[in-house]
Amino acid sequence: MWALRARPQERVGDRAAIAPLHAARDDLGEMAATFQKRLDIKAMRVVDDPKAMVSRLHLGVGYATPSINEPDVDVVVSGEQQESGGFLDRPAYVLDAMTLGIPKAWIMLGHNVSEEPGRWEMANWIKSFTPEVPVQFVRSGEPFWTV
Repeated sequence: MWALRARPQERVGDRAAIAPLHAARDDLGEMAATFQKRLDIKAMRVVDDPKAMVSRLHLGVGYATPSINEPDVDVVVSGEQQESGGFLDRPAYVLDAMTLGIPKAWIMLGHNVSEEPGRWEMANWIKSFTPEVPVQFVRSGEPFWTV
């Protein structure tokens, strides 16, 4: 099992971004399995060798995918990512890095699955200052299944 140690929020250009998180060194397959189990994911995609050792991850939710091409990032965990069109921020870059022995990996959780914990937090936050308004979190769940 791995535990995360977060660094403070940073600015990237004109937007805020969460700094890379540091986890206990673990293999990618175990890390991916933990995400899959905790978020009840049925259709998750992972790029790189499941036995690759990773510890520095960058998290993005929905379509907000952080850059994989950072020296202090081993694995990007994101909601979704286009598979082509980016320069150094796509699965092909991860495959090339893996071939060259550079530790890079990608875990794609799925758009809805990655945003759901934040929507739950938001519903609870709204309830805290609007007790007169009924607020209920409605789980969207994962729309995909595998063959």
